[in-house]
Order: sequence, then structure tokens, then C-alpha cells
Amino acid sequence: MKLRLLPLALIATLLLAFGSSAVACGDNREALKEYFDRVAAADEQLDQQLEALENPTDREFASDEEELAAIQGFYNATPPLIRDFISVLEEIDPPAEVEDAHKEVVDAARASAEEWEAQADQLNEAESLRDLIAKLFVENLALKAAGERFAEACLAVQDIADENEIDVDLDCN
Repeated sequence: MKLRLLPLALIATLLLAFGSSAVACGDNREALKEYFDRVAAADEQLDQQLEALENPTDREFASDEEELAAIQGFYNATPPLIRDFISVLEEIDPPAEVEDAHKEVVDAARASAEEWEAQADQLNEAESLRDLIAKLFVENLALKAAGERFAEACLAVQDIADENEIDVDLDCN
């Protein structure tokens, strides 16, 4: 009689094991979905804040001095927004599947904020629009590289969402 119960016990054990892994996969998918929802919300908030800054290249100015002040203001206002974005990302506990990619996004965002700050410092020294444009041309290369690093890190996170069939658009441009 004990031999007959052994296959039943084995089947019951296998069912419990597969049932538990199915629940774990479901829990993991929910954790990933929650993670991506939080990241997308932070991304959307940053986008809205940056749009509210009113990029100075989108308008006309009465004088060079006014344009100089507007550009300097834009560059000074951007780093704190990126720092706030980083703070939100740092509060998120990423699931294991996205942990390394999440860390790279945070590191890339931090590098981007540092480059924006360096650019703002350089532009704050400009005494004329002509001087500012010269500084923008020289300093913009590092800022561009930091932006590209962030875009690549963001795309890696987006790829993980896509691989897990999680519908999210992180707008990594």
C-alpha cells in the first residue's frame, strides 16, 4: 500500500512545486509591472517639468541680453529637475531582472545632471550671447555624450519591459 501512495505523493509534490512557481512568476510579473509603472510615472513627471521650462530656442527675444538670461535660466533650472528624477528612481526597489539596468539608468542620469550643472556653470560665466554660443558649442559635446549614455540605459530598461510583454513607453529619446 505504501508503494501506491508514493506516486500520488510525488504527483502532489510536483503539482505544488509547479503551482508555486506559477504563482511566483505571476508575482514577479506584477512586481515588474509595478516597477515599470513607477519608472514611467517618474519619466512623465520629468518630461512635464522640462516642457514647463519653456526651452529658450522656441521663442523670440527683444534683445541679446534677454536671450542670454533665458538660456542661462533654462540651463540652471534643468539639473534640479534631473536630481529630483534621480531621487524618485533611487526610492524604487527594482526586481532582480531589471536591477542592473535600473542602476545604470540612475548612474547615467546622475552623469547627465553633472554635465548639465557643468554646462550651466560655464554658461553663467558668459557675458554676451556670442560668448554663450561659443561656450555652448564647446561644452555641449560632454552633455551630448551624457544624454546618449542615458538614452542607451533607458533603452535597456525598455527592452526588459518589452521582453516581459509589459506595455510601457519610457520615451528614451
